[in-house]
Order: sequence, then C-alpha cells, then structure tokens
Amino acid sequence: RQTTNENISEPSHVSVTNLKRILSAVLPILEVKATDNLTNALVGFATSTLFNDLKKTATGSLDDTTLNRYQTDLLNYIAFDQNVDADGLLPNPDLILDTYSTDSISQVADHVIEEEPSSSNVMVTSYDLMTADVSLPVNLTNMVNNYDGSFTVDVLANPSVFAYPGLSAMDLSFAFENNVTMTPDAFKLSIDGHSLMNDSKPDLLRVFWISSDGTNTLESNKIGTLTFIPEASSSQPTINVKTVFYGGKINDIDSKVSLPDESRYTFTSFEKEILNTS
Repeated sequence: RQTTNENISEPSHVSVTNLKRILSAVLPILEVKATDNLTNALVGFATSTLFNDLKKTATGSLDDTTLNRYQTDLLNYIAFDQNVDADGLLPNPDLILDTYSTDSISQVADHVIEEEPSSSNVMVTSYDLMTADVSLPVNLTNMVNNYDGSFTVDVLANPSVFAYPGLSAMDLSFAFENNVTMTPDAFKLSIDGHSLMNDSKPDLLRVFWISSDGTNTLESNKIGTLTFIPEASSSQPTINVKTVFYGGKINDIDSKVSLPDESRYTFTSFEKEILNTS
C-alpha cells in the first residue's frame, strides 16, 4: 500500500546537542593511519556504525550507553566494532588540520571560519542536511560545501520503493522554506530523457522527466544534482521534496502511477572548537 509520509517531526534540542557531541568526538580522529587496515577501520566505522548512530540520534532513539561511549570510550568502541587494536587509533598530534579535505560524514561538511593567532584552537562550522523520513523514493545525499554560500547534493531515485522495476517518467517538486533559495542552475539532470523544468519562483522548482527509451531501470540511482543557498542563521531552513513516479511505459495498460510521496530535509549548522596542532 502506497502512503504519503506524514507526522514529520523536527529533531529536538536534545537530539541536536547529542549530534554535536558525537561529531565533536569523532571528527578529530578521522585521519590516515599508519596501516591500511587501521585507515579502513575508521572509514568502515564512519560509513556504517557512525552513520546509523547519527540517524538514531537525530530521531532520539540512540540508547544512553552508546551515546556515553562516544564521549568516554570512543576508541574502544571503534576497535571492538572493527576488530582492530584501540591503541592504533590514537590521533597523531603531529598532523596539521587540512580543512579543505575533511570528508563528509552523514552529509556533514566542515569549514574553518576563524583562527585567532594567539589561540591554540580553531573554530569549525559543520553543516548537515537531515531528514527523519525513511524508505524515500527520492533521496538528497552526499552534501558538498561549495564555499561560495551554496551547497550541492546528489539526487537519488529508487523505483523499488513502489515495487517498480523501472520508471517511464517522474514528477519532482522541490520547495524551499525559511530562507533557502536556488542557484541559477539549481537542478542538473544526469540521465537520458526529455525534461521540463519550471523555476519561475525562487523558492520552488518543478521537474518533469520522461524516459527516452520506454522504461529506465536507473541502475546507478543517481538522476542528477541539486544546488541551493541556505541562510544558516534563519530558523531551520528546509527543502521539501514531492515525488510522483510512473512505472512501466506511459499509456501502457500495465503502467502505474504512484501516490505523491513527500519528505522534508532540514539544513543545520553548528560550531565546534578543534585543537590546532600546527
């Protein structure tokens, strides 16, 4: 049964605080280690266990024991999860912070915004695009900071959410609220087909796409990119995504049209202090 996502809730103040604590603990130890095994362990933890824990934290479902491990026993938590020696995960104090190659974790993009000559620390602003929705037909992910005030995300489409093997067409709407605007080339389609875009309003973009070969199985899932400009100081800038999928060939007796599915993403930013070892 196809349903529309309802009762979408914003992350609570406690959840946001806990997200900050987890990221502040993890980010300083994400680095290239002495061996490939240790480096792969950090990457594996960040892209699996950490990612899942962040999602649970955002919805307030992470247990207190796990949260405390991030604050008091992080290295042993990673070591046990990845089956490596905890001593090998200790941060290297001689490494210089490279602010322009910090990987995004759970769509988090970091940028050093202030460094006092007389201080031993730097202030880093982290950005995140979060949603409480699951099983999304269209997903905004892999957020990148363009360092010009704009951010770009990959737009992924998943026909299997509606049990469609492929799509003949899709109707997407991106609505921007609370001081989020589009760039001149906001949406760039990367799949074959015919598309119509309506971007006459700065806070609304609608894209209608028709496959050029009957039914597109979207093997890579990525259908394009979306670039937007948020005002981080405003109250919870949001992007609302409305999706309608067309399964099977258009006008075919066996073609199907999904019910509209709506999801909501919230852009967040927060500052954290990192020790400058240079």
